[in-house]
Amino acid sequence: MLHGVRIDELNRAVPVFRPGGRSYDLKSQRCTRYSLSRTTSRAVGNWSFLMRTKKDGAQYPHGFFFKASGIEPPDEMKALLTKIAKGSDEEYLEFEGSDTEVSAFWNAWGDKKEFERVHSWLQQLARF
Repeated sequence: MLHGVRIDELNRAVPVFRPGGRSYDLKSQRCTRYSLSRTTSRAVGNWSFLMRTKKDGAQYPHGFFFKASGIEPPDEMKALLTKIAKGSDEEYLEFEGSDTEVSAFWNAWGDKKEFERVHSWLQQLARF
């Protein structure tokens, strides 16, 4: 654990974009999951914030797609998701939330600053 974040290596269906970024294939690849416990008992529920395309219905910059069963994120969460999408360097980075935790799926690169950026977003998402 690092800063309260559980770190696991796993295989996950990752979008591999074709030249031009308008289409992709989902391929099983190794990535790292960073997870934090939820900090609220009023969790939004199960949701995913995935890298996809406008064609898939992406509602956020850089093709990010919010997916949940019959729920919309609260306005404050929408603002945070927009900030995350705008701050994306178009590297692989997706998020999921469950009743008990939030997770970032990331192909870690860069230095401590990059980890701190993802960690900060996880901490903020854990409030929803």
